[in-house]
Amino acid sequence: MAEDKFEQAVIDKLKSEGWEYLTDYSGVTVDRLYDHWRDILNANNRKRLEDTPLSDNEFKQVKLELTKNKTPYDAQLMLAGAGGVGTVPLNRDDGTQLELEIFYGDEVAGGHSRYEVVNQITFTDLATSLSSKRRIDIMLLINGLPVAHIEEKDESLQNQWNAFEQFQKYDGDGMYTGLFSFVQVQFVLSQNSAHYFARPKNSDSYNRDFAFGWRDDDGKDVTNTMTFIHEVMGIPALHRLVTVNMIPDAANDNLMVMRSYQIQATRQILDRMREMDQNGLVEKEGGYVWHTTGSGKTVTSFKVAQLLASRPRVEDVLFIVDRVDLVNQTYENFKSFAYKTFENRIQVVNGSELKRALKHDNTAHIYLITVQGLDKAIKSGLASNKRMVILMDEAHRSASGDAVSRIKQALPKTTWFGFTGTPNFYSDEVHDVKTSKDISTYDIFGPRLHRYTIKDAIGDGNVLGFDVTYYETDFEHDMDSGLTEKELEKEVYASLPFRQAVVADIQRNWATNASGPINMGVREPNQFQGMLAVSGKQAMQDYMTFYGTRNFLEDKDPQRSYLNDMTKRIARKKPYNKGNDADRLDLIIVSDQLLTGFDSKFVNIIYMDKILGEGPLIQAMSRTNRTIDKTAKPHGKVRFYRQGAVMEEKVKDALVIYTKGGNDTLADAGNTPDDQEQKELFDIGILATKEADKIVDLNPQIKRLQQLAGDDFSQMPRSEKEQVEFAVTAAQVNSQVQQLVQQGYVLGNSVEGPEGPITLGIESTTQLSSLQARMNDVNEVLPADKQVDLTNIKLVLQSFANEIIDYDKLVDLLNAYMDEVSVANRAAVEEHVQPLDQDNREEIGQVLDGIEQGEYTEPFTTETLKSVRKAIRTAQQDLKIYKWAADHDYNGNDILAAYELYRPGIPLVDNTALNQYLQDLESHLDIGFFELADFEESLLNYFAKITKK
Repeated sequence: MAEDKFEQAVIDKLKSEGWEYLTDYSGVTVDRLYDHWRDILNANNRKRLEDTPLSDNEFKQVKLELTKNKTPYDAQLMLAGAGGVGTVPLNRDDGTQLELEIFYGDEVAGGHSRYEVVNQITFTDLATSLSSKRRIDIMLLINGLPVAHIEEKDESLQNQWNAFEQFQKYDGDGMYTGLFSFVQVQFVLSQNSAHYFARPKNSDSYNRDFAFGWRDDDGKDVTNTMTFIHEVMGIPALHRLVTVNMIPDAANDNLMVMRSYQIQATRQILDRMREMDQNGLVEKEGGYVWHTTGSGKTVTSFKVAQLLASRPRVEDVLFIVDRVDLVNQTYENFKSFAYKTFENRIQVVNGSELKRALKHDNTAHIYLITVQGLDKAIKSGLASNKRMVILMDEAHRSASGDAVSRIKQALPKTTWFGFTGTPNFYSDEVHDVKTSKDISTYDIFGPRLHRYTIKDAIGDGNVLGFDVTYYETDFEHDMDSGLTEKELEKEVYASLPFRQAVVADIQRNWATNASGPINMGVREPNQFQGMLAVSGKQAMQDYMTFYGTRNFLEDKDPQRSYLNDMTKRIARKKPYNKGNDADRLDLIIVSDQLLTGFDSKFVNIIYMDKILGEGPLIQAMSRTNRTIDKTAKPHGKVRFYRQGAVMEEKVKDALVIYTKGGNDTLADAGNTPDDQEQKELFDIGILATKEADKIVDLNPQIKRLQQLAGDDFSQMPRSEKEQVEFAVTAAQVNSQVQQLVQQGYVLGNSVEGPEGPITLGIESTTQLSSLQARMNDVNEVLPADKQVDLTNIKLVLQSFANEIIDYDKLVDLLNAYMDEVSVANRAAVEEHVQPLDQDNREEIGQVLDGIEQGEYTEPFTTETLKSVRKAIRTAQQDLKIYKWAADHDYNGNDILAAYELYRPGIPLVDNTALNQYLQDLESHLDIGFFELADFEESLLNYFAKITKK
């Protein structure tokens, strides 16, 4: 589908979803959109303006207000306004002061809101652009404000991620200022791929990791663009996306947009509350949300708390955690995410403060308190009949049966919702899935409202899988020792030799586990940090002495101060974010607290000197799986020092439970699990593939690279076809070898494979460096349209997979047809090229016809066949170009000259020669300003259509 036709299909779909297409405001300059907005302001503020439209001076003043929007964050605050209505101040010419309403956040799909779509808008005066003009694809307007920008790419012609780079370039040009500062969300669309992301605060902040796809309510990926438009960009979905589903992040002066699973979970909770309101009932068990560790529960829970506190029947929201340090951490996050008008409605309280606070009759507040503090207040007499909501974080461990019973009895009109990454489940005795729980998360909170598992998060690239190593002592390995668990602890694990062995292993493998990727023979040391989980230890005094901190023991809460300083240091947050070696904390020793609720992307390994299972085990392992550069950190690493065989089963059981879901009720025990579930942990990337298996997969690829570039990778592949193959394969191999090294493999060593010892075909860092150098050299000599994006291997592989035919085989088949012109030989050629598009098949058909007619008598080589095809293509293109020119009443030579300057995939503004030629031609032909866009668009679309890859 040509890009212009695809764009029209997108517009038609938007129209069917309720958007109005504005013909008169499409294909125009930005000034016309300002005029349109002015008309809407006059209409929506008619009473305020007392039927006197804005004067030129007054509208100029309004436009000046928009210059205050330096970032999308600023614009979001202006849109949100107060009470759900965005406004700008105005001093009228007669001295009257008023607030002009510009946006109605609460009037989703109703009231004053107008939903309009325009396309092909031209920017002619961009502050920092070297180009005279830029033209965008589609803009969505709500009340005349451009809140969403869409760029489409025809995936048959170019990579859809070119649109992402286009957005970044637009930002660097200074496009998103004034009226266009209101763009909150950007969309990248192609026929079978759709992504959205919050507009970054500047052009340097664009990051593909924050471009999200969409999952439907059943957790399935939505890749069909028309389905995506229906679910994400329809009305009222888009209005909600740019209001309810946006999170302003004051701490980073940034804007975040919620992901599909966060949006769906939020909606489920609001629907449950709406259902109760409609039925006039208060159900204590509202439900729980199971979103795996690392999936952004803080953002989701804050948005839920804010929306619930804004509901007319909810008098207050209590947000409950189980640790004091998490109360303060959550409070800082909540304040950062809150609109200014909401900040003062968020408070941290203790039990006695909460008793006083609940007596207020003001607007609903969000009170943060520990479950222990709330329970203590209940024991001391706190009771309330207010209609409240309790949101409980880390619900799998925060809610103990006795405390919950007391709180529910004291707050009878309170509905409970839980958030957890690892719910508590019942055992499945039938299928031998054991848990230690005698009460489930379901029992306390009610039905599961939404699920987003570790499998989903790994698939979306939000967290990493795990690379796990298991150890056993000789005592454990020798089952005849007869030692009980307590005797093992006393005789083995608490012994000095065991502890020395653990420390020695950590030290011996430190360089391997903490270093970054190999780049041109050098591996940067100490790029990552680790955690050592133990059964007990106290290190506060040593910590204060080593780092020269203040004396935490003099603080009101020494442990909290100590933990706060330590977590900032290991997460490299202020003031420890300057890269100073003296600030570095390489290994943090933990017992319980930091095994949950603590995140740092720089932690890549946890050393486990303790026995855990089920949810706590997954929580501890998940300290390591926050994403960063996946070449440097392909997995979170876990090393178990105790009972390796036992822990291997515990890990697999826990991962199966928290991938597929466990038993909320005893009745669920009838569910039949898949026999392949443990195997699938490797297949879907939750557990890292074993080193030997990776080497088996890599060696044939390495062998092919050596055939193309020599055993030491010192030679340049000869043909363009071989160069493309080398660049793509080398990019893949380099990435996989780096991940293998990060896993702990030492280049040159052999490991035990399925059929004996096996060694990787790249045996030294010198050889790997040579491969990297050749990969870069080869990529540089390739034409621009065939160069490999070495920073995004996944896309490279997808692109290379589309190269279906074997060109060497095609040459052989054509030469066979030249030797013997027969129906069978021609059919063999036609079958081989069947996967190609029609134009390419017709081109090969002309070669076959030429062979039949005696035009080609010398056997083809890959190079001579390319020359013949190019001559056929050129002759066809010349004829097509002359015909197109005649049909449009242009001189054929003029258009042909323009085509010779055309570069596929390069925007006009970046093709200086063609841009200048067209400007001269437009002047010569006396094409008017408003016809320029149509002329250039139709010409470039036609060139793209006739250009072959």
